Amino acid sequence: MIFAANIVTVAVAYAVVVVVYVANVAIVVGMWYPILEFINLAAVITNAFLITFVSDWGLDNFTTGYDKLAAVLVIEVISNLL
Repeated sequence: MIFAANIVTVAVAYAVVVVVYVANVAIVVGMWYPILEFINLAAVITNAFLITFVSDWGLDNFTTGYDKLAAVLVIEVISNLL
């Protein structure tokens, strides 16, 4: 009988220690929205610079720096329209 009581005591102690936290569901993003917008814009600009200045397609199609910067701006504007 002592063994069964010990198992119950351990089970109750384990159930008390293991607590499952449930996150509150957020309705809006709140203050994270401007941060996420900035990360999105930085990612688009970084990708546009990589495409135009480093890739073979950018090196073959754009010869001057102004052409490359124009391509970056076009890629950025198109991505914001989508």
